[in-house]
Amino acid sequence: MLRLTRILVLLVALMLLQSCDIFDSNNGSSNHNGDYTEEILFIRYHDGVSELCVMGIDSSNLRILLSVESGYSRDTMYDAAWSSDKSLIALNGGPNQSQEYPPIWLLNSEGQYLSILAELADQGFWKDDHIVCYHHPYGGYHCVDVNTLEDEPVFVNDLTDSISYILYDFYEADTWLATATRMYTTPSGGWEFGNNDIVLLDILTEDRTYLTDTYDLNESCPKLSPDKSKVLFRAPSNGVGYPINIYITEIAGLNPQQATFFTEVNQYQTFPVRWGPYSDAVAFTNPDPMVNYPPDPGPFLDIFAVDLNTGIIDTLSNWSGENISSYIADWK
Repeated sequence: MLRLTRILVLLVALMLLQSCDIFDSNNGSSNHNGDYTEEILFIRYHDGVSELCVMGIDSSNLRILLSVESGYSRDTMYDAAWSSDKSLIALNGGPNQSQEYPPIWLLNSEGQYLSILAELADQGFWKDDHIVCYHHPYGGYHCVDVNTLEDEPVFVNDLTDSISYILYDFYEADTWLATATRMYTTPSGGWEFGNNDIVLLDILTEDRTYLTDTYDLNESCPKLSPDKSKVLFRAPSNGVGYPINIYITEIAGLNPQQATFFTEVNQYQTFPVRWGPYSDAVAFTNPDPMVNYPPDPGPFLDIFAVDLNTGIIDTLSNWSGENISSYIADWK
């Protein structure tokens, strides 16, 4: 029975994570000022290669930090995140991949490998500047110290009260940002899954505070803003399928506001999604409507940003017309 429960937890986690990004580095330390230069950390794919890159927010000063062969069970890179001072990068992917899950590597700011933080991981985020937390596909959530490489389990999703949790970010003390999915048994003995809601979860007691409680939205991939005052999330505007839009809610919750208003069912994907450094803009990955026009948006993606004050969307990368796909990883 215990084995069956573990398998069920794994299947639920994989199903809910399949369209989400892996890393988040919003640890509340983004008070930039002076001559600080904002940059975009991103991964792009082309010609059988995946590249970890940095550029200015206007696509200037492109630097390729790391370039590896892409493909199944090779060294493909999937996601990455800076520490708050951008001196370290946590990379999901790279060498030593199993056929099922990639590792998490620690890199320096120039893309050089420093150490391996996790052999198998399908989700991760910086808790602070020396702790990276991740989901081990067979062993719950762990946190590893990047200085000592000490690995500590912190939470096992045991389906208490028939609710499945996925942790996305650290909030404070024992409280984490998570999605909560109600599970129901069917007359045949199987399982059905309700819509996701976003919660602040005490991982010791499993007490939860709902930030969303909606029937018509199926929320996913929540992220805390750098100042921890707001949460972004993705949801299909019609409750299921596409188009998927971005929503913002205050940390007090229960009042989500729509930030993007995409209407083409097969044109807009809006993932991954990342906060800007000042909590007033959000970057996301999408087909470029000027290149990949409906009804077939094509396979190549660019990075865009929406100003939360004006709703204006700007293009941050512009390579999809050259058969290059770019995925936002971090913005600091």
